[in-house]
Amino acid sequence: MKKEFTIRDVKLEDGPQIIQNYYGYFEELKRDPGFGLLLPEKKPSMAGEVRWFADAYARFLEGKSVFLVAESDGKAVGVCDVIRKTSGRYQNHVGVVGLAVAKEYRGFGIGEALMREMIKKSRKKFDILTLGVLINNKGAFALYKKLGFELYGTLPDCIKRKGKYFGEHEMYMHLKRRR
Repeated sequence: MKKEFTIRDVKLEDGPQIIQNYYGYFEELKRDPGFGLLLPEKKPSMAGEVRWFADAYARFLEGKSVFLVAESDGKAVGVCDVIRKTSGRYQNHVGVVGLAVAKEYRGFGIGEALMREMIKKSRKKFDILTLGVLINNKGAFALYKKLGFELYGTLPDCIKRKGKYFGEHEMYMHLKRRR
């Protein structure tokens, strides 16, 4: 069955749904240590998540980031954001990409649609995009390659979950390079 959805900029009222979806990813991780999202070891507190959303929303309003939502059935079911790499090493032109889609909405093209719109909007703010993807997340890796991301490194066994090791691919897209 096809899911209808729209891609749009984040709204303040999306916060509770985005946080609820995020907590759901930790439940998936409990069942499957190979779950493809890169998450912190411990589930953050609700107060911490509210602060995260408030900060992310403020960066978006200030024009410092890209923050998109996929809406379906009247709720936020996916997010894609790009934040400025702030290492202090002359890298403000580099954006770090995050993507997540709620479990029941995967496989309908939502992730690809979010990524395509994110790339379009990022061209005005960043020169390079980077992302990390678990080696076992073959679907996401194939999508990123299809969209033009290039592999620049792999770190084997860099994530340990429930006694199992998972490697991570690091990928990039140069937005200003002529193609």
